[in-house]
Amino acid sequence: MGDVDIPFEASNGYLGVFLCNSKEFKMSASQPRAAFYKALNGLLSKGRGKFDDVVMLHLIKTFCLPLLVYGSECLNYSSSYYVAIRRSWNYMFWRLFRINGNSSVITEVCNWTHIMNIDDILRKRSSNFKLKIFKQ
Repeated sequence: MGDVDIPFEASNGYLGVFLCNSKEFKMSASQPRAAFYKALNGLLSKGRGKFDDVVMLHLIKTFCLPLLVYGSECLNYSSSYYVAIRRSWNYMFWRLFRINGNSSVITEVCNWTHIMNIDDILRKRSSNFKLKIFKQ
């Protein structure tokens, strides 16, 4: 555009969704994960020892999970994006309950606390979004 240089950006955010520089349409999971970790660490540092673990899990689900899954229902993300989101959610279980990434143990905790695992949460958000779109 004339003599004005256009700066190169590796990723750019719009309405909370971050697009990456790539040959194909690609989303970045680093910013949502950073916001999730920041909120998770804040809750754990303020609430650890003051609340029961199940109460902390509910607070994390209410305040931190939306930061992690925001916009996930609108687009078909790559499998690496979902792996990163799943890894972040499983990290929360390690921090809260001191369990490793064993999926059977995490599934058991989810069943016991009546919280869906992250894959089911993402599927439900996507199906609810599609139902609302096609309803109009």
